[in-house]
Amino acid sequence: MSDSKYFMGITFATLICTFIAPWWMIPLSIALISLFYKGSALKASAMSVSAASMIWMLIAGFKDMMATVKASTLVGDIFGHLSTGYVFALTGLTIGIVSGLAAGSGSQLRRYVFSE
Repeated sequence: MSDSKYFMGITFATLICTFIAPWWMIPLSIALISLFYKGSALKASAMSVSAASMIWMLIAGFKDMMATVKASTLVGDIFGHLSTGYVFALTGLTIGIVSGLAAGSGSQLRRYVFSE
């Protein structure tokens, strides 16, 4: 699988899982897509971190903007009055790091299971 197809696959998987599945389905779907990616594990992880973080932060910001009660303000108050931007950055980086680890694991698993 080429880099562009892999990036589009993880982008669509993140979008679909963000809207219709729990958050833990994002890394699982990225790990499954990474089984078919023939690039390095580091490249797979980097693309996954960038795509998942960006999409998660944009969708979370949009959903929070449309809500009547701002969840980012409530969560920010729990962590010592963090601003809403920091809350989105924290959640985006969290899902990005978990997705990057899943992509690296899926890529390494492909090398061990489907070694030629």
